[in-house]
Amino acid sequence: MNSLSFLTGSIVAVAVLSAMPQETKIPPEAPKASLARVDAFDYDGSLISTVSVKDMKAAKTWYGKVLGAQLFYELEPQGWCEMTTSVPNALIGLNAYPTAKPTKGSTLSFGVKDMAKAKAWLEKNEVRLEGDVVTIPKTVKLLYFFDPDGNKLMFYEPYMGE
Repeated sequence: MNSLSFLTGSIVAVAVLSAMPQETKIPPEAPKASLARVDAFDYDGSLISTVSVKDMKAAKTWYGKVLGAQLFYELEPQGWCEMTTSVPNALIGLNAYPTAKPTKGSTLSFGVKDMAKAKAWLEKNEVRLEGDVVTIPKTVKLLYFFDPDGNKLMFYEPYMGE
């Protein structure tokens, strides 16, 4: 399975679950979603996704202004910091690297409730977009954009049955 198929499949799953009315009861025979686990060790319930940046100060400012992230932790001499996200216990790790190249193969994706408002916010802040909103009918809306170092990010809005 390629990464686009996996990403689209994951977003479709989120969209389907999000579109279910609150009163919807999942039949007992339906498979239950569970958190990842292995028998050999325990996870601590947190996640850090790392992005390489050339200018730590500029990156912290951009992620704060555009995504509303706040500084959580910093090791300035090592060129490392962690920024909060809208998801509990999920952080963005910024790694300062003077010759950083845009991250390949992974895209930080953030769920939004109103794609039009999210897109307008990006445009107001002069964020570089990759095209327009992509709509997969009755599934999801996607909008790709870039941070100042060229790292690709994405907003997605699950279909809500409208």
